Amino acid sequence: GVFKQADEGAADIYWRDWGVASVGLRPHTVYGAGRDQGLTSAPTRAMVAAAAGEPFTIPFAGPLQFQHARDAARQFLACAEAAVEGAPVLDLGGPVVTVEEIVAAIRVEVPDAEIACEGDPLPFPAEGDGGPLDALIDDIGRTPLAEGVRESIAAFRDLLARGLVAVD
Repeated sequence: GVFKQADEGAADIYWRDWGVASVGLRPHTVYGAGRDQGLTSAPTRAMVAAAAGEPFTIPFAGPLQFQHARDAARQFLACAEAAVEGAPVLDLGGPVVTVEEIVAAIRVEVPDAEIACEGDPLPFPAEGDGGPLDALIDDIGRTPLAEGVRESIAAFRDLLARGLVAVD
């Protein structure tokens, strides 16, 4: 978090000192193919495990704001092309669902999956306000959670078969 705030401060200085505009984006919990690092990657790692037929326990529970990786990428690209003044820092929007609901969505796609979650909710807000970002860029659409989980597991099955990903 400290590095993120330092980057946001540096962007503000670049704007004020040299007129270099930028948009800082704060995703909350990105899931899907391409997400494999950090604490909140656990739901994605659970999808990989389910696709591989391996057990996995997400080490936290509770509500989080989920963004499908493709949707997040589209928002980053749209911001790179947006006409903006200053160096705003904006949250990515998206549905707030519980980790328990993610586990249930995984089990819809892989009924015999040994996927669980346990532990306390994460110690930060469950959602950010995506409204300012939505006002800046055209609506890119958001992938419904069930569709995103289904696509992610299908992608992971393919990637596992080709030896391009592995279960932790």
